[in-house]
Amino acid sequence: MWENIHLRLGFKKAIVSIDNKILQVIYHMLSRKELYKDPNVNLEELMVKKNASKWMSRLKKYHELNFELA
Repeated sequence: MWENIHLRLGFKKAIVSIDNKILQVIYHMLSRKELYKDPNVNLEELMVKKNASKWMSRLKKYHELNFELA
């Protein structure tokens, strides 16, 4: 995207154009109270990878204390 705009408009106008697009996206996200969702990133998978060891240690702790999981 940057290369096309830079070649067509020149450096300064390309910077302003990209800034404008970023501000439009931010405005729409804030006005709709939406979070940014990167289509290339699976947040659920990242959360599981990050927290799996913590979850397993808690499960072992509960098992040692003989808690029954519902």
